[in-house]
Amino acid sequence: MDGGSTAISLSLSLEELEAQITELAGQLNAANYRWLLLIAEFDRRKGWGDGKLPSCAHWLNFKCGLNLGAAREKVRVAHALGELPKISASMARGELSYSKVRALTRVACPATEDNDIDDHRPDDVAAATSVSAYEPIIQREDDGRWWVPGYGT
Repeated sequence: MDGGSTAISLSLSLEELEAQITELAGQLNAANYRWLLLIAEFDRRKGWGDGKLPSCAHWLNFKCGLNLGAAREKVRVAHALGELPKISASMARGELSYSKVRALTRVACPATEDNDIDDHRPDDVAAATSVSAYEPIIQREDDGRWWVPGYGT
């Protein structure tokens, strides 16, 4: 950290710091949305397909330094945004972070995205991620209990 950035931080009030942090977070969310749109279009056009790399995720790994697993998720989310216009619009406005959108795209569909956006407040992202990771193998009973099909039956 250079001395200039420390001096800036010390000269700002806590309210100003908070305002700048949250404003920049929104700008980063919007920029990340734009980046995901570019990734989706690059993949659709097979811009990575010169025969040297097997997928867009591999291209992101090679050209942008992303871990291959993270790159696959970026491509998946990028394509999913094309099917979820309300989630896309919220991210484009900077209202939803990549983490939230990543979790939402695992469970949302066009018919449910209004409810999904409303249900995923900042403190709900971890819950959405943990539940969606197990969605294919766990089910919820009417009384609210979770169970795994094939176990204990």
